Amino acid sequence: HDYILGWTPDGKNILFASDRSGTVDAMTIAVKNGKPNGSLKPVKQNIGPIVPMGFTQYGSFYYGQWPNTNNIYSAEINFDEGKILPKPTLLIQRFEGRNYSPDYSSDGKYLAYISGRGVMNKGVSGLVLCIRNLETGHETEITPDPGMSGRISDPQWSPDDRLIALTCYNKDGYSRIYSYDTQTKKLTLLVTESEGQPSNIEYAGPVWSKDGKSLFYLQISRYSTTSHIMERNISTGVDRELYNYSSDDIMDRYFNISLSPDGKWLAALNRGENRVLKVFPTEGGTSIDLYRFKLPGGWPFTQVWSRDGKYIVFPINEEEGGWSLMRIAFEGGEKQKIALNLIGINSLSLHTDGRTLAFRSSGYTLPENNIWEMKNLLQE
Repeated sequence: HDYILGWTPDGKNILFASDRSGTVDAMTIAVKNGKPNGSLKPVKQNIGPIVPMGFTQYGSFYYGQWPNTNNIYSAEINFDEGKILPKPTLLIQRFEGRNYSPDYSSDGKYLAYISGRGVMNKGVSGLVLCIRNLETGHETEITPDPGMSGRISDPQWSPDDRLIALTCYNKDGYSRIYSYDTQTKKLTLLVTESEGQPSNIEYAGPVWSKDGKSLFYLQISRYSTTSHIMERNISTGVDRELYNYSSDDIMDRYFNISLSPDGKWLAALNRGENRVLKVFPTEGGTSIDLYRFKLPGGWPFTQVWSRDGKYIVFPINEEEGGWSLMRIAFEGGEKQKIALNLIGINSLSLHTDGRTLAFRSSGYTLPENNIWEMKNLLQE
């Protein structure tokens, strides 16, 4: 992956970044008559996802270093004892700081996740869907369709591990749900507005049913005070409402949903200040509030079921105690805190072994933002 940082003031060289050596390094190439002139010259190693700010007329290059803190970790969790056993380890080491939204395949052989590429603009870079073979380490990268804005999230493997559903944003900034077919290599639109519906409705957070024949998802609009959790029959395209929630605060209306291992229950956790973990049957019926708590609005809003369906685990952020996981018993609502000591935990995914937990985290400490000057760039 190569990306432009800028032309030098004399117009004779291009400064660019590349990951060809394994890290993202800055280098220059001389240009003459519109063609490369000579070999590449290394400038600085491991600059990371910088924000280029331009050259001065005297040849100094300025850039912002806005270290991304999206990394994917794994840890072994014992649900019954409520413990994280070894220290969490970094699972993805390519493009560190730019990886998030992990999801294990149903057979446990692959990990799908989102990763940032290219130059950053206002802290955001182009995104790709990555599929990592956990046995060989080989990765496949899928670039979003040109008709999208580049923002993608929430990859979810289908039960047969052929399809990956994900949230993609169009050029107008509204989310739609697509599926990527790992056999045909095609990205297909799954859920969008129906004829006569306003285009400002968003569709996000896809979750496959246990048999893979339907998809659960969130339907939300900035211009309505009610959000809906829906089920879409893939073959017929018919929707069924399972739950709706009304609030004047849009953050209260954003839910993350997850399916119980037996496929009979959905858990839903909102991202407003007044959090509530709810469960309700997939066949339709009354919802049950398992746990209410306060947390600053935003993220995390993610949860995962234990393989036996006894527990639901989700992250909490306490100002004095730092970040932890909270374990809630599905029957009875008994709760227990699980210390994790990492910052910014989100996007939980449990391996088929029932023990290995993958998640996004900012790590153990937060890096600082900086502005740098690279002096005398054009001197030998």
